Amino acid sequence: MGPGLNDNMHFEDKITIPKLSDNGSNWVDYRNRVLWLLESQTIDNHINHDSPPTAYQNQGKVGGVEYANRWKKEETAIKQVIGPSIPRATFSRIKGQKHIKGVWTILKQIYEEKTRALAADLMRRFWNTRCGENNSVCTHFENLHVKASTGLDSTTCTKR
Repeated sequence: MGPGLNDNMHFEDKITIPKLSDNGSNWVDYRNRVLWLLESQTIDNHINHDSPPTAYQNQGKVGGVEYANRWKKEETAIKQVIGPSIPRATFSRIKGQKHIKGVWTILKQIYEEKTRALAADLMRRFWNTRCGENNSVCTHFENLHVKASTGLDSTTCTKR
C-alpha cells in the first residue's frame, strides 16, 4: 500500500512506517520502525546479508517455498515498504541496489550524516542562545530547558 494522507506507510496494518523526511529529521524514528517491522516479520537478515545465511538456508522449504525463492520474495516485500517511504532524490540513489543490504547501507550513510549535521546545528543554536537584556534569568533557564527537550522551538530569548 502506498503513502496515506498522513504520509505514513502501512504494512498489513500492524505497524506504521513514517515517510522519511528529506532533511533527515526523523531518521532515527524511521530506522527504528523499519528495523522493528523487519524483526517482527523475522526478515531482518536482509539488512546484514546479500544472500541467505546458512541458518536461513537450513530451514529448507517453508510453506512449500524453497529458501532462495523465499529470500527473493522477502527482498521484494522490503523494497515495497522502503521505496515509497523515502524521498524521490534518495530513491534515485538506492534504486540500482540489488539487495536490501546495499539499500540499507546507502540509507544509513545518507541519513546518519544528515542527522549529525542537524545535531551540530542544534547544538550551535543552543549555545548561541542568550538571555535578552530585559529578560528574566529564570525564564531564560526555563526556555533553555524547553529548547533542549524540544529542539529549540521556543523563541522567547534573543539569539546572537
